[in-house]
Amino acid sequence: MRFGLTDVVDPVRSLDGTPPGHRDLCIAVLDGPVDLSHPAFAESVLSVVPAAHPTPPVSGKATDHGTHVASILFGHPDGPVPGLAHRCRGVIVPIYGQTAEGGVTACSQTDLARAIGIALDRGAHIINISGGENAWGGQAEPVLADAVRRCERHGAVVVAAAGNDGCDCLHVPAALDGVLAVGAMDRGGVPLDGSNWGEAYRRNGVLVCGAEIAGAQAGGGVAHRTGTSFAAAIATGLLARLTAAAMTHDPIPDPRAARAAILASAVGCNGEGEEDCRRVLAGRLDVSAALKLMLKKGEFSMSESDIMSEAMDVLAVAPVVETPIAVMPAGQDAAPAAVAPSEGAETAPNCRLCADKATVPAAAASADRSKVYVLGQIGYDFVNQARRDAYRQHTGLANVDDEKAMLKFLKAEPSAAAGMVWLLKLDGVPLYAVEPSGPFAATAYDRVREFLEDQVEGKIERTALAGYISGAATVAGNNLPLVVPVLRGMSSWTTKALIDEVKKVLGGVAAETARSAESEIGDFLIRIYHELRNTGTAPSDRALNFAATNAVQAAKSFASAVAHGLRLADIDVVKTPIARPGTDCWDVRLTFFHPTKRMEHAHHVHRFTIDVSDVVPVTVGDPKNWVVA
Repeated sequence: MRFGLTDVVDPVRSLDGTPPGHRDLCIAVLDGPVDLSHPAFAESVLSVVPAAHPTPPVSGKATDHGTHVASILFGHPDGPVPGLAHRCRGVIVPIYGQTAEGGVTACSQTDLARAIGIALDRGAHIINISGGENAWGGQAEPVLADAVRRCERHGAVVVAAAGNDGCDCLHVPAALDGVLAVGAMDRGGVPLDGSNWGEAYRRNGVLVCGAEIAGAQAGGGVAHRTGTSFAAAIATGLLARLTAAAMTHDPIPDPRAARAAILASAVGCNGEGEEDCRRVLAGRLDVSAALKLMLKKGEFSMSESDIMSEAMDVLAVAPVVETPIAVMPAGQDAAPAAVAPSEGAETAPNCRLCADKATVPAAAASADRSKVYVLGQIGYDFVNQARRDAYRQHTGLANVDDEKAMLKFLKAEPSAAAGMVWLLKLDGVPLYAVEPSGPFAATAYDRVREFLEDQVEGKIERTALAGYISGAATVAGNNLPLVVPVLRGMSSWTTKALIDEVKKVLGGVAAETARSAESEIGDFLIRIYHELRNTGTAPSDRALNFAATNAVQAAKSFASAVAHGLRLADIDVVKTPIARPGTDCWDVRLTFFHPTKRMEHAHHVHRFTIDVSDVVPVTVGDPKNWVVA
């Protein structure tokens, strides 16, 4: 018997009597492209936001997967697929593409992190990732782990498929702290043979029906599919419904409380007749019990800790062990080196096996003029082995990866820089391919080469790069977004040089205060470089990165704080509530505390505003500061 979505929806309807979803609640779907012309999406409020790569063609298996998943959430109640949360606002961020053979290309962890940032900045409260990467120990690349932590800081929840390898193995992002991992079971509550299990999932995972789930088919019609991809979509829909139910008492969405209720109320393994309780994860989804935890005697408790405490008699939920991630649609035979869709019978090719370096057609590029302002280090590579061999022969170098030797050659023959692939790296991981274009391309190539030379000689530590994403390039098997840099947005520096500039601003400040302010500025920069590192595409990330480049702007704030004996506690970026028309302004807020008088001394907040509407950000107005309790 096929599993109908109404079998899941009815318990919610019978308990809260409210329509599914809420217009103030936003769900982001990070998956393949979605065929929005399908009648299932009638009257849905959906927007498509391109990620780092241009949106793939709306055809093929990636679109089939994305359309199916999205319809489980947003399908019209009177249409061919009644969605679980059709009244929620939806943001579609395509992350999977299509191979020339019609298969699915998975995305890198870096691209997934970038897409998560885009979803957050579009107001997503819940992010559905029906995919993942089989990663030993559930370890993820730092940039992706940072993106998931950012979701936690913003009160958003990531829902991710546990994977369909049928083993004691972890997929990322499902294994990460704060994520709701979703395994699949049949209508009888028996775990599907392909559904993964693992120690992390026993803390943050729940089993949801994932067998023969109905969903919209790209091009028209309805298909039935099996796998943790579709179980994850159902879990996302129910998480949204629980959150929306709570919003009848408090208008502020709190999906983290709903996640806690789902985990705390899950029906665990009783050990009777079941061979391996590990396969049940933290338990089977019990919607009615989860809702009862959140709605007690008509009074809603928004506290996640209260919900967990209330449910300890039902199920002891241990703290989630933080694990990093990597992403690809959840396919049973998915390649283990990238994130791919989680569908039982499909094989998702490794996204690192993409086409050779190529820029997308002009029409596509103009439609996807995503801005970037990113911090990192310069590097280079070659399009393929043939190009590498050609440079080896042309330069006479035995090792073309010897940066000093290559730079010496490029000084004598600067035009050769255009035949190489220049890279912007973060902690050694390539984030972008850099390809200057236009009448000043030669000047931009010279500047990139100079940055690398200064970097090799220890004269600079960081490079800031502003530009537009226009296409993609394959470098050493990695599919990277291609950035066309803007000359006025290219700069480089050392932390010491920035602090030296700060000293000039602090010239009239007492010597001891100046020294303390310099130290605090150094810590501020290190936190942005390492703790708050990002891919530089989301508007808030571009504002934060510019704050590090323009540290002089923060100098007076630090001097004022240090003069009062304060130290930096937190850095955050929020949308400016009121700004002039035509701008995209963000407030970088620095919160300071008194280290020896934490209880009796109020916190101080210093704010400066950055406009990121242009490709090169700019500060707006003067810094402001105030005291908070």
